Amino acid sequence: MWLALLMSQGMYLTLLNVPGLIDVSPVPPPAMTRFLLAAMALSVAVASFVVPRLLWNSALKQTSYRAPQDTAREHDDAALGQGMKLGMVPFILGLALNEAVAIFGLVLGFLGEHWYFTTPFFALAIVLMLVRFPTEATFVGPLRQSRYRHHG
Repeated sequence: MWLALLMSQGMYLTLLNVPGLIDVSPVPPPAMTRFLLAAMALSVAVASFVVPRLLWNSALKQTSYRAPQDTAREHDDAALGQGMKLGMVPFILGLALNEAVAIFGLVLGFLGEHWYFTTPFFALAIVLMLVRFPTEATFVGPLRQSRYRHHG
């Protein structure tokens, strides 16, 4: 899913920059539209970090995760399983909010704005997607941090 959403940035850029693929407004929108969409994109970019963290915190408060005491491998497997269970919704929501940043750029492009105003939206969305590259730590880190906060 992460890779598909990252690749969508390229599709959006292709739509806007290959002549004849879509009809865009021949007249750029008023400058206020550019500023409003940029402000909304920045707000969504910030929310893409804040909202998933809030969801993680809520999920962690409601769980009673106890790591197995048998082996380190069983401990790691259990932590990853629990982390995936608790963290998938916050992860997907963060990706969706990142995608919204690019969508604002796409809308601005459809409205006829020049590429030098739309490209920063895509650049920011790509950077946000790269920051969210899914690793084991993406799902286990918050679980372990919570465990240490509450038990250590």
